[in-house]
Amino acid sequence: AHLLRSDYMIAFVTTTIGGLSVFFFILSFRNPEIVRVMPSRAKKADKLPRSDIDIDTITDRITRLMTDGKVYRDSSLSIQSVSNSLGIPVYLLSSILNERMGMNFRTFVNMHRLNEAKALLKAYPEKSILEIAFEAGFNSKSVFNTAFVEETGLTPREYRVKIGQ
Repeated sequence: AHLLRSDYMIAFVTTTIGGLSVFFFILSFRNPEIVRVMPSRAKKADKLPRSDIDIDTITDRITRLMTDGKVYRDSSLSIQSVSNSLGIPVYLLSSILNERMGMNFRTFVNMHRLNEAKALLKAYPEKSILEIAFEAGFNSKSVFNTAFVEETGLTPREYRVKIGQ
């Protein structure tokens, strides 16, 4: 009888610990801030540094990289690759985009891609919309269409018809 109680207690404790582990595991996915041990790196990007960094010059370099370098055409473009090209940390690039330009990296890149796509739709009516989407840097037609409609209120096809009039 003593052995039976001991086995029962071991099973009870094991089941309880297992259940609590599963509970906290699920809870951590729904509320990651509960289990966050290290402070978020995003905190670093909350304020632009004001001392030895010339934010205006970096802002101009970011803009020139997009307009002159047309790096947005690369469908695998990442914030890391742009920060490497500029020789600045990712957090600084992110801060400048958010605080100076009022948009995140993806929105900034898509703005340039959409401007390119609109120009291509006008200049090359013989090209397919998919060709233009890829040339502008989008990696799928659905992402292109969604971004285009959000920006213009028209599908690329409707836009092409409208500018053709």
